[in-house]
Amino acid sequence: MGAAVEMDDLRRVRAYLLRTANNLLIGHIRRGDRVRTESDLGPDKALESQVDGKATDPLANAEAGQLQEKVGELVAELSDDLRIAFEEGVLGRVPYSEIAEEQDWTVAKVKVCVYRARKQLMEGLQDYR
Repeated sequence: MGAAVEMDDLRRVRAYLLRTANNLLIGHIRRGDRVRTESDLGPDKALESQVDGKATDPLANAEAGQLQEKVGELVAELSDDLRIAFEEGVLGRVPYSEIAEEQDWTVAKVKVCVYRARKQLMEGLQDYR
């Protein structure tokens, strides 16, 4: 049973990371910070590498993969309390009251830990904004 739970947790984390990277990339594109590539027409004839609002540039795909790796690294670097609160409360969507009971914390501590974890993750992702 323990191995099945761990695999399920890994799937949730992987899905969250993919969703986060995708949302950051979409936000980046919507803000007008579009990825541009040089065409064979010369350096002053940059072409937007988008079709129907989606990046088609392999460079954009590589950047999304790097972003996913970075998020995974940042989650692993969180302190135990922050990581537990974030993984269970955000990734696992476990109610804060259940996390508090399970960890022998207050609900306020769970909320603070989730807030601090999100803040640390966003600070660590500043280069991707």
